[in-house]
Parts: sequence; C-alpha cells; structure tokens
Amino acid sequence: MKALAIPLALLVLAAGCATPYRQGRTALGQGRYLDAIASFEQALRDEPGRVSALVGLGISRYELGYVDDAIGPLEQAVSREPRNDEARLYLGLAFLRKGDVARAGEHLAAYRDLPHYPRVTAQIDRALALLNDQHPLSEPTRDYVAASLEDAAHLEERLSQAERAQGLYAPPYGRPLQCYATRHGPVCF
Repeated sequence: MKALAIPLALLVLAAGCATPYRQGRTALGQGRYLDAIASFEQALRDEPGRVSALVGLGISRYELGYVDDAIGPLEQAVSREPRNDEARLYLGLAFLRKGDVARAGEHLAAYRDLPHYPRVTAQIDRALALLNDQHPLSEPTRDYVAASLEDAAHLEERLSQAERAQGLYAPPYGRPLQCYATRHGPVCF
C-alpha cells in the first residue's frame, strides 16, 4: 500500500502543476491577454517552435490590438501547420484589420477550406465575397467583418465542445444537420 501511495502522490502533484502553455490557454480564455502573452512566450522558450504556443501568442497579441506583432508568430505557425484553423483565421483577421485585403483573403480562403459548420462556412463565403468586391473597405467595415468572423469561430468552438461532451461529435462535422424554417429560408446547424 505504501509503495503505491508515493507514485500516486507524485502523480497528483504533477497533475496540479500547470505548464506555461496551459497557463497561457487559461489566461487567453479568461481574456487576460498580457498574462497569456507572458505564458506563451515562456512556453516558447521552453519548447521553441511549438505551434500551439505560437498560435496562442499571436491570438493574444491580436486581441490586445497589436496586429502587426500578431502576424509573425501566426505566420510561423501556418508555415509549420498549413491546416491549423486558428492560425489561418487569426492571420486572415490580422491582415484584414491592417487593410491588406489580398493577404486576408488568401488566409481566410484557406480557413474556409477546412471543415466547418455550414452556417460558419456561409459566413466565411459572404466575407470573402465582400473582400473580393472592387471597392476598398473602410476601417470600420473591416473591423466589423473581422469581429463577425471571430464570433462565428467562437460559436463553432463552443458547439463542438458541447457535442464532444455529449458524445455526439463525429469529425469532421459528420453529424446530421438540424434545419429550421425561417422567413429568409432554412437555417441549418
């Protein structure tokens, strides 16, 4: 019994120690972006090139409005994992907020090609159509489009988490669609 107690106690202690990356994700989720940046930078010192830490660092900087500073880590993440949906989304949003509509469209199109709920895909399509319009977009319009895409991505993540928790998740979004009639046509989730 004593021999089992020591490894079990060590396991409990180790489980209670959050890594800098985990601390960064927690801070990011709580909107403590400066704390998140510090944690992700520490995680990158511990493990240089860790894609998830690069993405977290880029998102944290983006959320604080440091758009130029967000692009570097996000580009590094995309170069290592081209199909990383968070990196593609936030890189597209950063370029959109900067006014570089061509590069924003490139990354948002790559983001669109990844698996999404149909409603999110439709929203990305509408944003891309707006970006491809010949008229330059004003800063408030770019900010509005960026915020709406970010909100859609957050909603999609919460829905995915709920499905996983209920055991309904079958990647990539292989579950049956729930459709509802509205006066504007059917809406499916």
